[in-house]
Amino acid sequence: MGILITGASGNVGKYVAQELIKLGEDVVVAGTDPMKLNKIFGDEVKAVELDFTNHETFDAALEDIDRMFLMRPPHLGNPEDLYPFIDAADIGLAIATVLHDPGKHRNSAYTITGADALDYFEVAETISKLTGRKITYAKPGYLKYRNHYIKNRGLDKGYVNVTVALYFMTRMGTAEAVTDEFLKLTGKKPKTFEEFVRENIKEFKR
Repeated sequence: MGILITGASGNVGKYVAQELIKLGEDVVVAGTDPMKLNKIFGDEVKAVELDFTNHETFDAALEDIDRMFLMRPPHLGNPEDLYPFIDAADIGLAIATVLHDPGKHRNSAYTITGADALDYFEVAETISKLTGRKITYAKPGYLKYRNHYIKNRGLDKGYVNVTVALYFMTRMGTAEAVTDEFLKLTGKKPKTFEEFVRENIKEFKR
């Protein structure tokens, strides 16, 4: 039996999959574009098609799966949008260490954060320092931000609306809390944002 990782091409799902591979788990990565997933992971994992809005993709994605990391796609604004798939799975949510030892963490919930809560200005300053490029946070207004990404970038309205909501919540301070639950789960201190940028410097210099 294997672990299904949804959102495997994204920033969270990709790293969950990579860590589980290191732990020797049988990993299946899922998304709407299996070819893209194959390019990311090669032959280390099995890639399957999964579209939360298409029930016909559920059975194949869940074949021989007994655990799952579930990541809601940004364009699906309501948690209820995932209920049909959750019903089809009848299995829980977790992240790499929890998935590796599910019995130990049964009926538990964790809030995972980094070591520090940074604001957008501090994030820009860190990236500037490490890339040698001047990165600034413009602090755009919500309507200006929304109009730019819909009209100028051509992104889907539903997707942009979700990012606006997340952006608003973050600016209201909902991401300020810092926990030590990553340390408790893994025995390791979480990476700082600066360490993360250093490790992925090529991506930040694009």
